[in-house]
Amino acid sequence: MSLCLPCTDGGFRQQTPETTYTRFKHLVSPVCGPVSQLGPMPGRHTFSRPVYVSGYRVCPKSKAVNGQSFQRVCAGKGQSEQQAKVSALFEAIERFSGIYQGDEAIVRGSMNEMGDEAISPHSLQLFSDKQYETYGRQREQDIENALRVTKKYEPEQVIDWTPAWSLSHNKPRFVPFTYCYTEVPSLIDNSFTLHNGNGVASGTCFEEAILQGFFELVERDAVGIWWYNKASRPQINLAQIEDEYYLQMKEEYNQLGCNIWILDLTHDLRIPVYTALAQKKNEERFSIGFGCHLDWKIALRRALTELNQLFDPAGDLHAPWDHQQLHSTAFLYPDNTAYQIPLSDYGASSSMLEDIEECMLRLHQIGLELVVVNKSRPDTGVYVAHVIVPGLRHFWPRFGDGRLYTVPVQLGWQNTLRSEDELNSVPLLL
Repeated sequence: MSLCLPCTDGGFRQQTPETTYTRFKHLVSPVCGPVSQLGPMPGRHTFSRPVYVSGYRVCPKSKAVNGQSFQRVCAGKGQSEQQAKVSALFEAIERFSGIYQGDEAIVRGSMNEMGDEAISPHSLQLFSDKQYETYGRQREQDIENALRVTKKYEPEQVIDWTPAWSLSHNKPRFVPFTYCYTEVPSLIDNSFTLHNGNGVASGTCFEEAILQGFFELVERDAVGIWWYNKASRPQINLAQIEDEYYLQMKEEYNQLGCNIWILDLTHDLRIPVYTALAQKKNEERFSIGFGCHLDWKIALRRALTELNQLFDPAGDLHAPWDHQQLHSTAFLYPDNTAYQIPLSDYGASSSMLEDIEECMLRLHQIGLELVVVNKSRPDTGVYVAHVIVPGLRHFWPRFGDGRLYTVPVQLGWQNTLRSEDELNSVPLLL
């Protein structure tokens, strides 16, 4: 059983950031390491807002390659510089672990042949029929992966699958291979499922990776429901907050000429989800960050550290949405009339396994299943889990039936179901 350290920086962890970095720093090498670079992010990193950048190696399958095609970059954040460094290091490892290497487990067959152990591509991607109709109208190289649409899968079509395990039902499952792995060779058909890193997380033990991946899924589900319904939400209950880090960040952003506020997006899973927004005073320049955790204080700090990661002090970058097309912006600001959810009293347990069981219980209560693909690479020593909950939404535009439409009405965020045409047409691209 993996025990949790009492820590508000980075969530429930098995060991300190200092110990973790010492253990895995050998993975960073410009010559032969899976992580090709690791250091403070230029223009973002400060003592009080630490942000690190990392790179990982790729063998691209695209025909259009250049000198930049063989390395991708990502970032990490934290309250401390050491946590930001480890966050960036593990972010690179988890992405590296999702690149096709040829030794992954593959089973080939149709859904009809695989039976009820196979998870339908549609229940993962959640495109609407209207979105499926747009397949093939845009050249692949002209659109971002977040906006790309696949062919509609039919159960008799043969595709490649990779094994997974249902923690909820304690039985094997199979997930479309190209949902989990990227840069696949041409002999593997990727026209029915796009690679999606939602719910992929790493850790020093498998329980840690599962827990962090699950929180990412819940966070993005709540964000997608809020964003595409343009649902007004209250500010986090400031009367209950005596958090030194929040007050410090609020003052620092104010000195930088920005207003900052925290919206409470906690929904039917009853796991705290917050979004931190910063706006340049008297300007339409925004930054945003999200956080989720069973412990509300960790969720708050995660939202703030992600805000720091995406915040651009120089003003060279715009908000991760087309603000000119966003005709109604009221939902970006606190709604003082909305019902304010009490802060969660769950807090940190002494066992990650107990926390996973608590998360599964909450999923079971709303009829959802927790599935995990083990993407750990033995040559890194880092545990990587791809956590999947069919039915949970992404903050990318995915407009199929389900929670996106029903949850806001169930929770009283709005009175009536929206139609697809009434949803926010401006995608959130992070």
